[in-house]
This record gives sequence, C-alpha cells and structure tokens, in this order.
Amino acid sequence: MDSRRFERLFFGTAILGLLAVAVPTVVIDPFFHYHGPLPGLAYELKNERYQNDGILRYFSYDAVMIGTSMMANFKTTEMDGLFGVDSVKVSYFGGNYKEIGDALKVALKANPDIRMVLMTTDLSALIQDKDASYYGNAGDASYVYPTFMIDGDPFTDVYYILNKTILLEDTLGTVRYTRAGGETTSFDDYSFWEEGQVFGREAVLATYERPPRSELSFRMSEEDKELVRGNVRQNVADIARAYPSVDFYVFIPPYSICYWDVQHQNGIAERDIDGMEVEIEELVGIHNIRLFAFGDRQDIVCDLDNYKDQAHYSAAVNSELLRCMAAGEGRLTKDNYQDYIRRIRELYMGYDYDRIYVRPDIQGSSGL
Repeated sequence: MDSRRFERLFFGTAILGLLAVAVPTVVIDPFFHYHGPLPGLAYELKNERYQNDGILRYFSYDAVMIGTSMMANFKTTEMDGLFGVDSVKVSYFGGNYKEIGDALKVALKANPDIRMVLMTTDLSALIQDKDASYYGNAGDASYVYPTFMIDGDPFTDVYYILNKTILLEDTLGTVRYTRAGGETTSFDDYSFWEEGQVFGREAVLATYERPPRSELSFRMSEEDKELVRGNVRQNVADIARAYPSVDFYVFIPPYSICYWDVQHQNGIAERDIDGMEVEIEELVGIHNIRLFAFGDRQDIVCDLDNYKDQAHYSAAVNSELLRCMAAGEGRLTKDNYQDYIRRIRELYMGYDYDRIYVRPDIQGSSGL
C-alpha cells in the first residue's frame, strides 16, 4: 500500500470513527444543546448544569422557576395551577447570584413568551461580588463546571459530542431508557431531593456542631453593603428592569432557627439581617418585582420538623411558600419592609437559642 493511499485510509477511518461518536449525540442530544426533546424518545432530566441551559433555550413554557436547592422541591404543577402558567423548573445546587442571573438572561432572550419568573435570592450567597465565579456543584471543589455547555463556542462542543462517557451513559442511555418504557422526567420530579431525606430536630442537629459564643457582634460594613448592592442590582434588579412586561416573583428562603443560632453564636446574625435589608431596599421599588420573605414565620423557621439541616426545608414548606406568594402573603413593599426587618431582628437577636438543645421540640413538631 503506497503512503498516499494509507493516509487517505487512515484519515478516512478516523473521521468515520469520530462521526460514529458525534452523530448519535448530536441527533439524540440528551442535554438539549442543539434542540429540544425528540418525539418518540424519553429523556431523563438528571444533570442540572448540563441540561438546564438547553431546557431554557428549547423547551416550550411561559414561566420559569429558577434558583438554588431551595427552589428544587417546588412542583411546577402547583405553580401552574396557582398562577395559570405553563412552567419549567431549573435548579443550580450551591449556585450564586451570578450563575442564576446569567441563566435567567439566557431564558428571557431565548423565549419571548415568558411572562413570569419565580426565583430565589439566597442569604448564603448575598455578600459576594457581582461577578463572582460560579460555585460549581453544591460547593464541591473537585467539580469541574461544564462551561462548554453554556459558552456559545462551537469549537468547545467537542467536549460534548466526542465525550465517551456522555455517549455511553447519556446518549445511548436515552435509547435504553426509552426501550425500557421510561417517560421523560416531569418538572415536578426534576431536581426534587426530598425522597429518602430525614427531617426533624435530631436530623438537623446531627449536621453541625454548635460554635462557642463570640464576645463580639458584627454589623455590615459599608464595603459589604456595596457588594450586596452590586450583586443584587446586576443579577436580579437590572434583569427585571430590562423586561418590564415580565412579572418577577423573588423570595428570600426561610432558613431554620438553627442557622440563626450559628450566626448568633458567631456574632454575625445582625450582619445577615443588615444584608437582607440592603437587598430589600434594592428591590422593593421596582414595579414588576414582587418580593417575598418568610423569616418571621415562626411556624416554619422554629419547627425543625420542617428541615433536614440548617437551611433546607421540606417540600411541604415549598408548597406553603408557593401558596403564600400566589395569595400575596409575605410580600414586602416600601410601606411594610421596615416592619418586617424589625420583626426578624427582634426574633433572631432575642430568641432563646439554648432551648433548641434541651427540648425535644421548639414550637411544636407537627410540621406543615
């Protein structure tokens, strides 16, 4: 065989091999990088940071739930029934304001039919630079963020279409899942994490060790306040202003009384409340933002039967928050937000935290 014929055969074989890997993934597209679900195939929704971008670009919907794990146990069927919408849900576990804001901008640009957004603004990521890097997967430092799924660069698509793991586990996995009689994951079930979790006082207390009481108490510095303002403006407020015909339902997730105990012990509870006040002041004056907060709901935050750890509440709480927002309960306005700040400051700075550790319950253990 002469060298030219060998080269043609070699490169032809290599190209055919690459096409054999790439074409099935491009056609089936398990992560919706090029198109939405194909008729006749059942897709498992299970890889949020690989699939969310495609869901936002190619699925059909007029409302979107978007946020962290504090959003994940919402059910789109409940939202659709309460608000008269057709919604999708995308969660970014451990995500920050920048990641969620960027994803929301993708959705609003790609889908002109959006008329409602429901989003979380987590206290844990509030005091942060507006352009802070994405956290990764729930704070896991070993996680490599799949930037090739969202960067818009066709050359980095090779990491998707020539990925052996994706081909075997996801592309061909979609075919196997379909043949086995599977159905495309519902948005009620997508990212839903409650199943198998243990809730209640003992479960919550087992997740952390109470720190010693600090002799100091910190308030928010002017530098931190500017971080909060920049973070909230760029990643929430400015997006809402750019889409004045879209209704934005924004809520501050209610962390448990144990979270506030830890902050109180560390001397930073007042700082956190200051941060919330700055956030609220940035958002309450925007006409198409409906801002909600539930930190004064003692039946939620002081009942550890609602929680699996310091922050994460049960799906029953998600349902209650959704009901409240549909009814306008817990909404903050220019006229009432200072009363809300006063109430939570009195609650969290004056609470008898020691009784968490000596009683079998706090405010009763019935849950929601």
